Amino acid sequence: MPGRALDPWIAIAAAVTRSRDGRDPWHPEQRIPVDAALRASQGGVAALAEGGPADLVITDEDPRTCDPESLRGHAGARHHGGRHLDVPG
Repeated sequence: MPGRALDPWIAIAAAVTRSRDGRDPWHPEQRIPVDAALRASQGGVAALAEGGPADLVITDEDPRTCDPESLRGHAGARHHGGRHLDVPG
């Protein structure tokens, strides 16, 4: 078990860009749109629903419109299961 919360933005960035640090994409044909990566990070839940899970993420940029390369470093407040999580960094 990791000693700190895992950062979902790393997985989201990898799914969207299939690259890191300006390198050529690895299997670029496997890239997925940001909205699909965000849904996948939510366990496939496409929208909030009454009685459903509703974790909270506050970011300084809209992940759907920002430069995809900046997703990996997305910072913001995160709450999961009613608990505040430290932002990795």
